[in-house]
Amino acid sequence: MKKLLLCLAALISFSCAVQSQQVETAPTKATDSYNGFRNNVSFDQTPINPPSEWDKSKNVLWKAKVGTGYSTPVIWQDKVYVLGEPGTLYCLEKTTGNISWSLSTSDNDVAPAEKGKLNVVSSGCGNAAATPVVSNEGVFIVLASGIVTRIGHDGKRVWLKAFEQPMNGAYGRAASPVMLDGKVLVSVDHLFALDAKSGETVWECAEATNDYATPDVFIVSGKKFILMPSGCIVNPEDGKKAGGVDGADYASPIVSGDTLYFAGSNAAAFKASLDDKGSLKTEKLWETQIQGEQVSTPLVLDGFFYSITDDAMLLVIDAKTGEKKLEANIGEKINSPFFAALKAAGGNIYISNDSGSVAIMAPGIEQKLLFTNAIDGRSGATPVFEGTKLFLRVGEEVYCIGK
Repeated sequence: MKKLLLCLAALISFSCAVQSQQVETAPTKATDSYNGFRNNVSFDQTPINPPSEWDKSKNVLWKAKVGTGYSTPVIWQDKVYVLGEPGTLYCLEKTTGNISWSLSTSDNDVAPAEKGKLNVVSSGCGNAAATPVVSNEGVFIVLASGIVTRIGHDGKRVWLKAFEQPMNGAYGRAASPVMLDGKVLVSVDHLFALDAKSGETVWECAEATNDYATPDVFIVSGKKFILMPSGCIVNPEDGKKAGGVDGADYASPIVSGDTLYFAGSNAAAFKASLDDKGSLKTEKLWETQIQGEQVSTPLVLDGFFYSITDDAMLLVIDAKTGEKKLEANIGEKINSPFFAALKAAGGNIYISNDSGSVAIMAPGIEQKLLFTNAIDGRSGATPVFEGTKLFLRVGEEVYCIGK
């Protein structure tokens, strides 16, 4: 049963891709960037200082019923977008939680001639596990059945595509879409780049296979590359494979500067650079053995690599050397499993489990858990922060928690 749920790691992590930071900030005003699993918003910034204590009633500003699902909420301007099973997108007012509109996407929205392309979804991941990506052009969602669709901020559908690609993994499909230079990167068996305006396929890379975790983007000497969870590296201009490293099975990779980090059966770091001819080259910096499987996307913060296994083993590793600084089981404080990404906010680290509990830990090499908060209800979604507010999905509801 535990294995059945491993696929959720991809979506639930809505982690900030570049997580090495001194001051946490949050978006307040949109420009032409995007927000989603890979938070890359070029917004005006305000300091993050979320509450450290809450329960079902304490510090709850509002809550909204949006149905079950593991998709993480996405903040965009004055809205919060949430995807619920089996494929309903909700647009909430950020200040009140009121539902502005909702739109359901199902097999019935696919042209009759294309319905045969769709997968029958029967895994524990469900159909709507992937976190949407949001830009000025609207909201882009990926369903496990093979549907990819763009919905405008007015709640009207712009385009819909059906992909005839099998789910090769045993646990479903949960990879979230990523925006890059006017393209939507979607993992539907393997990596596709779609034109954001039209939905037409720009290119596909059959070597970049993936169903569970979400790709990241990194830049070396001004040149962009797509980093797949498997370790395959893709040139975003033509979709050709540009290189590769040893990746992971379930947890999404993260990037800090020119360093690529993975959390699998082992934790590992690779340095990326360009050779004299401008081709990508990678060098393994370190690899550290870990006991237990890692599903949660890790965090790199102030020189340390943080991760947690599905058996509640917390690890703190020197991000430069790979030296293990702390290995401690925190299962007595917060129960496993852990699917959500580790997040940094307000000077602390937030560790979320799959049953509505969130442990708040002081950064560093000591096991210093400050608070553990709980709202009962199954959820693998990652907490989302903005200013003094925290948005948390638990069970069928999204909570806005604030001071």
